[in-house]
Amino acid sequence: MRRLLIVDDEPLARKALMRLLRGLFDEILCADGAERAEQALAEQEITHLLCDRHLLDVEPGERLIIRWRESYPSLLVAGLITGDVVDQSEMPHAVDGVFLKPFDIDALRRFFTTDQ
Repeated sequence: MRRLLIVDDEPLARKALMRLLRGLFDEILCADGAERAEQALAEQEITHLLCDRHLLDVEPGERLIIRWRESYPSLLVAGLITGDVVDQSEMPHAVDGVFLKPFDIDALRRFFTTDQ
């Protein structure tokens, strides 16, 4: 089962991503921050993750992804979304893709359909 977890503290971003990625996954879950994301990861077998780089009051998204991929082996693919211009080559190995806001929906859909 392909299950995506979207982690973003902006409700409109979560809603837009859910709508845009619908149909690519058996289930899409959302979390508004790291604590709820960790809860979902512990309770569900999440296979795909899309995490905002700048969540309120926590470490950067790329560090969360490193920790979550070490702790949850079911997590096969992880992407980072950000408003910052970043070079994918500067990201940790645990981050499979980086996507700028506003979203390039075609790039996101390709990313999640090729499964790295």
